[in-house]
Amino acid sequence: MLFLQCSQNPMSIIKYQNDKEVMDVFNKISELFPGVTGAP
Repeated sequence: MLFLQCSQNPMSIIKYQNDKEVMDVFNKISELFPGVTGAP
């Protein structure tokens, strides 16, 4: 799962940063669950 992977290794999101659909979902989850995504 992308979010689990990114929470364990935040740098892995770089692979997906050019995928708008993935980033939209990732941003929504990071708004709903601050800290889950590994972002500061």
